[in-house]
Amino acid sequence: MKKFLLAPLILAAFGAATAFAGGRPVMYVVVDRVETTQDQSSISMIRIWGSFSRAKNAWSDFCKPIDGYIQFGTGSDKEAPKWQKVAGTKKAVIVGCCAGAGAFETVVIHPATEKPKDDGENIPYPTGHLERFGDMFGRGRDDDRPEVKTLLAFASAKEKGCPLCGGAASTVSNNPGLQPVDDTFVGRWNVEYANGVAETCELVKEGTATSVEPKRNSLGKARNAMKGVVVLVFDDDRIERWTRIGQRIVVEHWPSSNQFPSGSPILGIAERAGGGGGDEMTLAVRKILLGKWKIALENDYKGEWKFNVDGTVDSSTNGAKAGKWTIDLSRKQVLIKWNSDAADKLDLPLDPKSTTGSQVGRNNYKLEAVKVP
Repeated sequence: MKKFLLAPLILAAFGAATAFAGGRPVMYVVVDRVETTQDQSSISMIRIWGSFSRAKNAWSDFCKPIDGYIQFGTGSDKEAPKWQKVAGTKKAVIVGCCAGAGAFETVVIHPATEKPKDDGENIPYPTGHLERFGDMFGRGRDDDRPEVKTLLAFASAKEKGCPLCGGAASTVSNNPGLQPVDDTFVGRWNVEYANGVAETCELVKEGTATSVEPKRNSLGKARNAMKGVVVLVFDDDRIERWTRIGQRIVVEHWPSSNQFPSGSPILGIAERAGGGGGDEMTLAVRKILLGKWKIALENDYKGEWKFNVDGTVDSSTNGAKAGKWTIDLSRKQVLIKWNSDAADKLDLPLDPKSTTGSQVGRNNYKLEAVKVP
């Protein structure tokens, strides 16, 4: 798409269309949700879901809006948080300019009905093509462009036609009130699916859930709860309907929200996991906990804590530099005992975006923890 360099001159010479002040974008995206997978300390894959309109040539022609997703491999560590921040805003993100947009120009825009593959495109993420005209939305400079109006109308119609098509994360945000679940659902469950996948899911009375599979872990909320049936909506766009039959639960799993409820679900059987409380490090909590978290206490303390696989925790500050962590399910907390004899706790369930906690046995200052992507 090097011809974009000539576009302003050609348009000015022939008056074919109104010139773009400061260059013309290559793509517009209304972002529904963003998925990432992490390899050690860096992002190994980013998948952006939403409505897309991309330039077809060096003129002003854009393709018809497409409901789907694009996917890249490594390289998005700095820009993934930007994409995640604009998800659900219903605004058009501007990608690229007259100088091009790198791999955004050629990456496949998959239809939303196409199931993603974990070993799909591994094209390195092309950095430097966002915020070329100010913020992610170019300060609204192109909102009156015909192609942008068409894209926004398309995204709006898509959401009205299928409220869940905006993504499970959007559904949860539009239904912020937790739906408490029946006591018979509370606890940790092992789910065996007909396709051979095993899942561990933990439900909390207040209506939150944590799901862990070999290649997946996600937080969720009870969107609908009634006697004997619970519908769980997860942040990674999965939906599950749990129906209790005797001591077991029949689980219907939809891989994406746009398939719910008319699509054929993957069926599974859930059985309650054995015992376990106190300091037992359950798989679900452990998966989320491991890694770095930014910590802010109400006494203005700010630092970074790293939770290690061996049960130790390191602090970036000059205070208690090291300690040990344990998971106490009975008290719904992660307890951190520092080598200085001080202690802190994080409240369960853990939420990577915002987890509460406090000091233990001192001034009881409250804290907030946010996981580092």
